[in-house]
Amino acid sequence: MSNPSYQKLPGRGLAWSGPSRVWLGEDHVLLVLTRGYLEVYRRFFLNDIQALIVLRTQTGKIWNGVCAFFSALFLWPALALGETGTIITLSLAAPFLATLLINVLRGPTCAFYIRTAVQTERVPAVSRVRAAEKFIARVEPLVKAAQGEWPEPFVPALATLQSSQPVVAGAPPVLGL
Repeated sequence: MSNPSYQKLPGRGLAWSGPSRVWLGEDHVLLVLTRGYLEVYRRFFLNDIQALIVLRTQTGKIWNGVCAFFSALFLWPALALGETGTIITLSLAAPFLATLLINVLRGPTCAFYIRTAVQTERVPAVSRVRAAEKFIARVEPLVKAAQGEWPEPFVPALATLQSSQPVVAGAPPVLGL
């Protein structure tokens, strides 16, 4: 049996159950979820992947709000206190300010999913939009190479779908009671 070589893909995440990583094998993407002393492996073959889905979330904004609130809460007394009180309140606010700065620099958050014919699996390792863009840029050409080109009957239909205007449903009828 051959020993497959894996390349690390962008993203590292922390779910409620533990950290996770994503690796690229020769013909698949491997998701490794660590739960304490247990590792769970999920394999997605490149020719089975139907979609890579990125949904922006508000998680980063919520954390920014929480950190800003506690920073302000600890910095407010610094205006009225003397030198010693200012040092103490600044030392209490420093972790929140550092977390706020790091979170802002890391960019917006997202939920990333890999869809196959039988499942749609969330990938907690990819939790930032920048990491999701890098992941897609790396994996999408490999998925296209593994799946090949679209069969001839689908190409005109695909061009029609891409050029047509989106269908917008009207308001539902009002029921007169």
